[in-house]
Amino acid sequence: MLHVSWKEGRRINPGGLPKKSIPTKNDVKIIMTAPLPKFRSDLTMREQRTVEGTIFVVKDPANGQFFRFREAEQFIARQLDGATPMDAVRARVEGQFGATLPVETLTRFVGTLEKAGLLENDAAASKRKAKRERRLRGSLLYLRFKLFDPD
Repeated sequence: MLHVSWKEGRRINPGGLPKKSIPTKNDVKIIMTAPLPKFRSDLTMREQRTVEGTIFVVKDPANGQFFRFREAEQFIARQLDGATPMDAVRARVEGQFGATLPVETLTRFVGTLEKAGLLENDAAASKRKAKRERRLRGSLLYLRFKLFDPD
């Protein structure tokens, strides 16, 4: 989200009427605020224990896709609650697993989650809502109802 604000300058022209002036770089203040990432609350996560270790399977109910997370990835995803800053998430991960986590790696992982549609945002929410509302399809002469999902 980008907020731009500036002080509106006015000058008096020779005719005596106030005239708006163009703001200069000293008058413009740009504040960049990015919303904190939030892992979607409608996703279901199941733990599976294998010989190789613990795997977490995440199902996206909107499109039926499945994602496999290892323990560290699952821990990071659970920390993304929309209120916790990324520095705090990184510190918690480092404390939990005893290894350093570079900022670039965490940023790339969050970007991957966003591309996969696993984070809350306005566009994805409206797309999921539109998909849910399509229970009645067809035309006036031919109607199809979606009664239930066998999955």
